[in-house]
Amino acid sequence: MSKQPANSFGQSISAIAWREWRRIRADRTTFLILVVIPIALILILTGIYARGVLLDMPVAVWDEDRSEVSRQMIRAVDANRSFQVTETVTSVDEIENLFQSGKIQAAFHFPADLSRKLKTNQTATVTVYKNNANLIVGNTVLKDASTIIRTFSTGKNLKSFQAKGMMPQQAMAAAAPIRVVDHSLFNPNYNYEQYLVLLMLIFTFQMGLMMIAAQRINREIASDTLKDALALARNSWSRLYLGKALPIILVHSMIISITLFIVMPLFNVTLTGNYFRFFVLYLMFSAASILMGFVLSTWIKDCQFAAEVSIIINTPAFLFSGYTFPLDAMLAPHFWYAKILPHTHFTFGYFKLCVMQIPWSAATPELLMLTIANAICLLLLGWGVARWRKGVVA
Repeated sequence: MSKQPANSFGQSISAIAWREWRRIRADRTTFLILVVIPIALILILTGIYARGVLLDMPVAVWDEDRSEVSRQMIRAVDANRSFQVTETVTSVDEIENLFQSGKIQAAFHFPADLSRKLKTNQTATVTVYKNNANLIVGNTVLKDASTIIRTFSTGKNLKSFQAKGMMPQQAMAAAAPIRVVDHSLFNPNYNYEQYLVLLMLIFTFQMGLMMIAAQRINREIASDTLKDALALARNSWSRLYLGKALPIILVHSMIISITLFIVMPLFNVTLTGNYFRFFVLYLMFSAASILMGFVLSTWIKDCQFAAEVSIIINTPAFLFSGYTFPLDAMLAPHFWYAKILPHTHFTFGYFKLCVMQIPWSAATPELLMLTIANAICLLLLGWGVARWRKGVVA
């Protein structure tokens, strides 16, 4: 028996939303995807990256020089926050065995002629072995090892020149004739919790949003309840979509707010940039994801197949977003596929508006593309509704 249709726009939207929320709660899988799994992911991912940066990576040292100079360099390595000297070796074979057994992430080799070459102002070589199978580990080892060796080398040269009677300024100029000033912008501390966790969570949430939305209409058709839903919407498909989207948006907004204002501060992580900018950008992105899901749900009768298509669209999105690999370095087909995905434009907009904190005008291309994505989805929805209207609406 059909329910009495609501009279006003607000009443009908509210009635559909409450009906949709009851259906979501009754469907264990949908409730897990919308509520339980996002909360679990927040705790898991923030826990994984809680330390933010790599600390006390186990390293080995091979000291053939056995001089005061090499011992000072080993102490400098051990004092660095990224390293902890845990092994002493005497050959390359030992280093390889330790890498293969997972006992070390890096190794330093100080050759037998190290101190002699430094004393005679010759070029000395310190070999650094690093585990480059993990790019984060490899880059961190290279950065900190280079800093240690460069700093130590400059200090030794400075003392040598001062011992020869040079004035401090002259000695500094001779010790480091070309001075490199390193300014790391936007992520100076290489903090992966600050700059990686939020985007990973957002992309995972969006997959869930689209998957849920992809089953809201076709499930009504499968259960032969679409006429009841349309009756509550007074035969208005726009009211139907709004009512179905409302509980999804409200629950998702609550989860994002918990992430930003409760969980992330617990781990001493805050959103980089302006919250208002973030929510405007994120609202446009979420709308595109939900609308794309509704398009799939309207055009594909099979609920499971619609969900599978949404997974196919979302699974590679993080890789194509330009976050892990530059878009300009991708092959042309991959580049243009990335440009089609709303995820790519959200990522670039997020970095411009929130991380780099530059004016709104700089993110005009990204905001425009998200607007176009929403408009295209609305057109496809209208087309899909036209297909259903003949057979569903009396």
